[in-house]
Amino acid sequence: ALMYISSCYYAEKKYPEAIAAAKKRVELVTPTGERETVKNARGQLATAYRDGGKIDEAMDLYRALLVDYPELASAYYYGLGICHKTRGNYEKAVAEFTNSQNSATDQSNANTALLEVCDCLLLQQKYSEALAKVRQRMESAAASGDRETERDMKGRLAVFYRDKLDYAAAIPLYEQLLAGWPDNASGYQYGLGVCHKGRGDSEKAAEYFKQSAANAKSPTGGWPPLVEAAACLARQGKAEEGESLIQKAYANYPFAKVEIMLLHAEEMGRYVKDYESSAAILSRLVAQFPDHPLTKTAGRQFLVSALERTGRVDEALEMAKSFLTENATPAEKADNLRRVAVVHLHAMRISEARAILSDLLASHENSTLDKSELVYHLAYCSYFEKDYPGARARFRSLCDDYPDSGFLEAALYMVGDCSVRIGDKQGARDAFNKVISDFPHTDLATRAQERLLELASSNQPESNPVAESSGTKVAQLE
Repeated sequence: ALMYISSCYYAEKKYPEAIAAAKKRVELVTPTGERETVKNARGQLATAYRDGGKIDEAMDLYRALLVDYPELASAYYYGLGICHKTRGNYEKAVAEFTNSQNSATDQSNANTALLEVCDCLLLQQKYSEALAKVRQRMESAAASGDRETERDMKGRLAVFYRDKLDYAAAIPLYEQLLAGWPDNASGYQYGLGVCHKGRGDSEKAAEYFKQSAANAKSPTGGWPPLVEAAACLARQGKAEEGESLIQKAYANYPFAKVEIMLLHAEEMGRYVKDYESSAAILSRLVAQFPDHPLTKTAGRQFLVSALERTGRVDEALEMAKSFLTENATPAEKADNLRRVAVVHLHAMRISEARAILSDLLASHENSTLDKSELVYHLAYCSYFEKDYPGARARFRSLCDDYPDSGFLEAALYMVGDCSVRIGDKQGARDAFNKVISDFPHTDLATRAQERLLELASSNQPESNPVAESSGTKVAQLE
């Protein structure tokens, strides 16, 4: 009973309750000396500790389990790897996942551990090493006739290239997967839809998304491709046909209505650039499902961004301020203040934005915030005031102090942009070349190449390609 109670709490992500039930189970079964029962109970507790944020407790227990039950070494090494990965210690995570792979008694678990190794290498930007490991395993599996492993590795390669926007490399892999493993057609058709959408071929993307929806076997897998197909149709000016797919998604997946509305609004804004429709969808979401957790977080935040995009800055600011409720936790208040600052920044109210961002950056109580994002926005405060030396210093400090930041690519680009504006051509070349080498196949890499050509011809434009390009990281100001 305690096992099932803990499992239910765990499934609901109620980790303190899951941990409490698992601990009580361990206390109950340990005196019995029944080896299998005690092993399973301690393993459940370790997992609850790990995913419940009790990393030290989880690691101590996994190490003890390794000693007491070496036959399950692969699972315990895997748990240690997840702990290190959660803490951002990717080198140690790679070592533990490698141990898990090497001690695995079945190929499926070995493959899972190998993919975690590759993910950690990718997080360290060791792209070549990660790709080599996956490709080598894929080729050896194909040679030995291990089709399941070949499929898993080929799928991982396809996702990697797709996420790196190298669609020319991803598309053939998805086509091979679709031909060789038709049982998972829906997933591969979805991947092909994403690739063609990224290449700007909305017609072909819409067809693949519709095929993916038709072939979906999972009870939850059919609505995302329907929403994606609707966005592609809207991009082609076929709004009515797209709306019919949205209504189909609502009818077939009523349990996912909030998620459908969120993705629909996001695609209408980000992909179709119809921010009025995006704001209207989000307004309905907030009105119909005010207490849903996604509405309180992503829904309201997306609505603030959509209102800004439609020029209703005052409305956006009032909504952002409305998040600052008395019942909010310190972390929630800090995040809501960050959003208020960003709205001020979009409205070119630089002094108001800088004051809030500086306070947040200086406060040790707000450690849950992404500090690199605060530095990024502060750099833009200086940039918009045409203080290019000050802006460059801020962007550089982000690159130096937060090498794993999601804003790193944009910050590198802006170091180059600011260098151009203060006449430091060599500094600009260095920054643009680093964008190209570290972030190939992205929009900013393409823009950086263009800026290098402009520098070679001594043409230094006054425009800011980052701020003007809707597909770049400046969108992260939202």
